[in-house]
Amino acid sequence: MEQNVTAQSFIVRLYRVDTEDTRKITGLVEALDGSGRQVPFRDVGELAEVLNSRSAASQKRVRKAKKRDRS
Repeated sequence: MEQNVTAQSFIVRLYRVDTEDTRKITGLVEALDGSGRQVPFRDVGELAEVLNSRSAASQKRVRKAKKRDRS
């Protein structure tokens, strides 16, 4: 049986938003996976990268677990 991980939970803390360029934001992302790791970001692009990379890492862990279960 294959399981798909479709959602993760994050805390996104916004500390500053540039009023002249709202794409420039400063903050931290924390995944609610128990790791306690906080990743800083400085603009919308970095925020997207952090969220996408955390999601991709989680999917890799699920695939590895499936391979172990099949063995």
